[in-house]
Amino acid sequence: MLSSDHYNIVKNSLLGQMFDGFEYPCNVINSAYRIVYVNKAFCKFYGYKLEQILGLSPKVLLPRNYQPKKILELQHLIIIKKKPFWGLFSNVHASGRELTVFLKIVPIITEASPHPVAHLSICCDVPKKEAMLLSLLSHISNFTYSYDSKVKRITPKISSYRRGDRQSEIIKLTKLGYSTKEIAGMMGITTSTVGFVKWKLSIKKNSRI
Repeated sequence: MLSSDHYNIVKNSLLGQMFDGFEYPCNVINSAYRIVYVNKAFCKFYGYKLEQILGLSPKVLLPRNYQPKKILELQHLIIIKKKPFWGLFSNVHASGRELTVFLKIVPIITEASPHPVAHLSICCDVPKKEAMLLSLLSHISNFTYSYDSKVKRITPKISSYRRGDRQSEIIKLTKLGYSTKEIAGMMGITTSTVGFVKWKLSIKKNSRI
């Protein structure tokens, strides 16, 4: 399959739709260990045009003097052992400038094959690693919520917080050992309300004895 065809498949998939708008560099490497997808942030970060980078080995992003042993260790981890990798990694900008990035690589495994069909990578400048992880969580959450609302035909009706829910919450917190004052503060209600619910529930309990 041509790398351009593979790119179109990934780009039009849910994975591609999700990461196209992600603000940090992302790429997908296929089972032949070739880059078949990059997002806009990747091109901007590394200085490559899309047509320049597609179909190349990810080794093009490594310094020319990078130790082959470290590459083999990485490949063994993510391909043979099917484990994710995260840590600092030496990379090269299209201009030849060397840079150190915080890199995360995860294998993509389907039910049809026990072996990874591809690997997804995201990276950033080292000082931004915490911000990137928070951005990733936020991006995935917002995307999936938005996507889910588009594809669902029936939207379940969500009722307001009901009295029965409140009573149930008070019972659960009481059993967990929280005091009336602590429960009131946690739930944002008055202590008298908590006390009334406890009293009411104790009457019901005694009436059944």
